Amino acid sequence: MSLERMFEDLESRMDHLESEERRAVTEELTRAERAQVLVLDRLRGAVGHDIRAHLRDGAVVGGEVVEVGADWVRLRSGADARSAWLVLGAIVLLEGLPERVREPGRTRLRPPGLGTALRTLARDRALVHVRTAAGEMRGRIAGVGQDALDLRLLPSGEQRPASGTRAVTILLSGILSITAQRPD
Repeated sequence: MSLERMFEDLESRMDHLESEERRAVTEELTRAERAQVLVLDRLRGAVGHDIRAHLRDGAVVGGEVVEVGADWVRLRSGADARSAWLVLGAIVLLEGLPERVREPGRTRLRPPGLGTALRTLARDRALVHVRTAAGEMRGRIAGVGQDALDLRLLPSGEQRPASGTRAVTILLSGILSITAQRPD
């Protein structure tokens, strides 16, 4: 083997090793970057996409991601224009979630919490369906505190509360999802 061929072979091996090292470093940096990604950031990146969320109680809620708060995501079903507010802590599995990430804007304001979204529903007097681990209820939100909401229950099929209608207080931490028909 000539000296020139030997140097070419060594140079080729060096190039190959450098290429392998670059690839390994790139893969490690990609894994490290991915480890920093929150599902909340991926949900923000999914605005406008259809996803399906499986909740702790086995319910499956699907729709277009419309809005993402600090601890919730709102999906809109195209079929009946219903919106569902899902508590992130109640979601156990997501289907169709793109890998695209969108970090929160560079503002001092925090994204709105679930209470903010619920206060809007209360103000609009929206008819809501609340799913909790203790069961499902239907009514209108009478008020929203920092950690709980008061729901004026409606008898099945009724649109307005009758006099003497029962009210319940639901802890926000117990809510799995809230569905409402509301004009956007």
